[in-house]
Amino acid sequence: MEPSKDRLELLVARLDERLSVLLVEVADIKASLERSYVTRDEFEPVKKLAYGTVALALSTLLLAAVAVVLKTGAGV
Repeated sequence: MEPSKDRLELLVARLDERLSVLLVEVADIKASLERSYVTRDEFEPVKKLAYGTVALALSTLLLAAVAVVLKTGAGV
């Protein structure tokens, strides 16, 4: 049993309506992403600065620990 022509037209119209709603929602999501999020190129300098700061802090702690060990070892 095949669906009638009227029923097929109704289904196509409903699909077309749903598709147009989805297209609007996707456009809204895309606009929101472009406004709210940072691109990789924009984030790269911030990443390098943060990693450099952490590396400097950890290096300082490591060197301080080595200095304490050498200082206490020399006094024995």
